[in-house]
Amino acid sequence: MHISPPFLPTRAANQTEEAWLALAMTAPVSRISNTGAPEGSFPLSNHLLWHNGQHLEGQAGSDGQAYARAIADGEVIYIGAPKKANDDINDAQNLNPFGEGASWTDNGSVILRHTTHIGAYGQDTTEIVYFSLYMHLSQLASVTGSDKKKRALKVGDKVARKDAVGEAGRIYGHTRQLHFEICFDQNNLTRLIGRAPTWVDAAAIPAPTEDGRRDCVFGDIWFYLPATTPTSSTAPTSHLRSASQSTLGQALWVRMRYSGGDCTAESLSVTGQSLGEVPLRNGEYHLYDEASRRHKALPQTDRASSSLSGWYELLRFGRNLGRSLTDRDPLPANVAHWRQIHGPDGQPVWADLNAEGSFKFSDADFLPIQGWNFIDDDTQPDDQRCDSPHLKELVADPDTSNARRLEASQLASRLGDRVVARKLRRMICRFPSEWDQNSISTRYGFVRELEPFKDNPDAWTAQEAHLRALSFADLPAEYLAADWRVHPAEYIGALRKCVWLQRKDLKKIFSGIADAYLTQVLDELNKVSGKHFLNSTLRQAHFLGQIRQEAGATMAATSENLNYAPSVLRGKFSYYSAHPAEADQDGYERDARGNITRRADQEAIANKAYGGRNGNNQPGDGWLYRGRGLKQVTGRGNYRSFTNDYRGSWATGWEDFEANPAELLNFPYSLRSAVWFWTANECMNPADEGITDNHVDRVTAKVNAGELGRRQPDNTYRPAADSPALNRRRYAKEAYDHLI
Repeated sequence: MHISPPFLPTRAANQTEEAWLALAMTAPVSRISNTGAPEGSFPLSNHLLWHNGQHLEGQAGSDGQAYARAIADGEVIYIGAPKKANDDINDAQNLNPFGEGASWTDNGSVILRHTTHIGAYGQDTTEIVYFSLYMHLSQLASVTGSDKKKRALKVGDKVARKDAVGEAGRIYGHTRQLHFEICFDQNNLTRLIGRAPTWVDAAAIPAPTEDGRRDCVFGDIWFYLPATTPTSSTAPTSHLRSASQSTLGQALWVRMRYSGGDCTAESLSVTGQSLGEVPLRNGEYHLYDEASRRHKALPQTDRASSSLSGWYELLRFGRNLGRSLTDRDPLPANVAHWRQIHGPDGQPVWADLNAEGSFKFSDADFLPIQGWNFIDDDTQPDDQRCDSPHLKELVADPDTSNARRLEASQLASRLGDRVVARKLRRMICRFPSEWDQNSISTRYGFVRELEPFKDNPDAWTAQEAHLRALSFADLPAEYLAADWRVHPAEYIGALRKCVWLQRKDLKKIFSGIADAYLTQVLDELNKVSGKHFLNSTLRQAHFLGQIRQEAGATMAATSENLNYAPSVLRGKFSYYSAHPAEADQDGYERDARGNITRRADQEAIANKAYGGRNGNNQPGDGWLYRGRGLKQVTGRGNYRSFTNDYRGSWATGWEDFEANPAELLNFPYSLRSAVWFWTANECMNPADEGITDNHVDRVTAKVNAGELGRRQPDNTYRPAADSPALNRRRYAKEAYDHLI
């Protein structure tokens, strides 16, 4: 899936993902007096009331407007039309809790239902349904109806990710404000996290008894290592388990993070305290080399039950995931996964991350060791007050000698504490919607006993009228049933690591692709993205942008077209630069009207241009091994390399592509050859650095350097005005703009 924040400020050059998301989801500057927390915090707000989502400051996009936008593709299931603002002090929407005078709050609302895939395993695809709500809109977005006329958004409309849903309005007079929330029902939350949501005591996290989910794996990889995990003071040379004289002595967790081609292994105690990090420069970029080294280091008798692909998955994901439980690449049952980490004493040590009793997970498991937890213990779940013992204990003063630490006023005063706020971001909480008009009396009955309402009934009357003016009597049942709520910014940040492609993603880039073929490509790409360095939006954009130039809008695998004019031959190929007369002989000819009177001799062109290059060493090799597939693999040497490397990535479907080069025109080899080319030529290295012209050109230099011309003194390229390299820039950027 691809997900975006509800505001899309322009992203600055070299701005990190974390910094951009923080800007896009900026909390209000104003603080609540009795909590010190920003107005509209999640999941608790004033008087320790449950609060469905976050209040956000509207951020202007490239159009200068603070439009709230759909965070994912979805369907409108509810519209609350906004009332026009006024300054009538008696209007319930002008209630001012901070002083005298009118203080308008907009009541425009949109609810979207999102249905998306987050992974698959075997024949089973994991689909989740969730809801996003945009409240306090001053104006609904305009759309073009089937009659080609502009109208306001309405129930039943389909919206695409990033489409405007409305304009951020006012909350108590503060302009460009939005209440934003994301919620799930019980079944879909279970599918999201891969298990039933239950509370876990962070001070006593139980040891796991099985690996995490296989259908959805993204982000960091997590290992639970038991106290009996074998260790070594030096890098072991054997990669099979054996008796060890030394062990960790204490259980711990290891988080393995891949970023920008590097790998970092961080050790944590069983309660989450960091014990130190071990960085490995180029640890991701060199994974295939390391997998090959370990595979070849096995005794010959064990190598038959091993594979480069199996080793790669062990090193990258901590386990041999395969395509299903019965379709996994070979790997010895007693294989060891040695990595240098920090031990329980904080000192570096080599440990077997695949030791008996170890278990493996990813960020997709929403682990308690990461701070994720589930609050479903409110003793009075039908009112708006938080009566969750678990949440109160989490918020409370850690000094247990403080006899008043669980009183509402003391709890509220701690909501602005940074440590508390950080913990609350990963609490997924179950409580009723604050927007249900039908349950206001039940949910807010306790408020009448609080100041200033206890001694001033008129104040409650005004407050109740205000609540009713901002709530709805006809909310959809499916939304009301979705009573599990996540911190919006934390959820979006976590799920942006899941770059599982959807049909619309590819269709946007390859507008002419056939539906049946699209299904095949999507299935194959999603299965290999994590394994072949296509696991980020930047990498996907570069990869797909390059294919868009090679294969066109239909994403069709073709043989290289060598139908060139003599002038092009002389400029494109060194052979014809040296033999210009042969360019006139082999290139096509046109008459005065521009009609082709003689077609180019493409076979001759291929044999002359590619002869003696890229492993071509026999007469006719240039034509036989001309460019094919979605990345136009060219040359006998590259066809041989793809043949040799194929089993390192795909254990089934092997072909001798050197003997049968035309197979690269057939799916899945057309796509797999492109994926292989991307990995073998380390195209991800320049792709990781950005999406500027220079970054795209550096990827193009690995794909088809001839399009770029000579590298300039400032290490950039100046491709000719008619060069396909300019298309590659455009396609990569268009793909990125769509996927980001």
